[in-house]
Amino acid sequence: MIAKTNTLRLAAALVGLLAVPMSAVARTQDPAPKPVPAPAKIDLEALKGRMKARYKKLSELRDSGVVGETFQGYVAIRDIEAGKKPVDPEDPKQGNIASFVDAENEDRKLLYQELAKQLKSSAEAVGAQNGLRNLERAGPEHWFRLANGTWAQRKSIERKKPAPDKDR
Repeated sequence: MIAKTNTLRLAAALVGLLAVPMSAVARTQDPAPKPVPAPAKIDLEALKGRMKARYKKLSELRDSGVVGETFQGYVAIRDIEAGKKPVDPEDPKQGNIASFVDAENEDRKLLYQELAKQLKSSAEAVGAQNGLRNLERAGPEHWFRLANGTWAQRKSIERKKPAPDKDR
């Protein structure tokens, strides 16, 4: 009987201990969650304009081997030291190559997100498709960072063709 009484007292004490923190938590919680702001609408014309403005310089950097494309559809700097150099030595206000590449990748990310919404897909899938397209269109000297992290020139990359369908 004493053991049963002690067990009941212990159980009551534990319930009391558990109730105190829960009531304290209940008092500190915001009664109404704050609404999450809607994502900003992307100005596609401005985005296209920024990408078009960078295209010539990006092509020069790609042709020189300073940057390459990735299988995810983004641009990457092949040499960290090169990223510290100015985009245009005659106009230092344009910033360095790393910031130039970051701006291009940010716009590509926004574009992929917008296209993914329209295609009911993911931004990653859209980026990967763009990466394949860039690989197909690339010149033989252009560089690509492969899925395993290594760099290879387009001329050394063989794209595997799908196996023929035996039912046809």
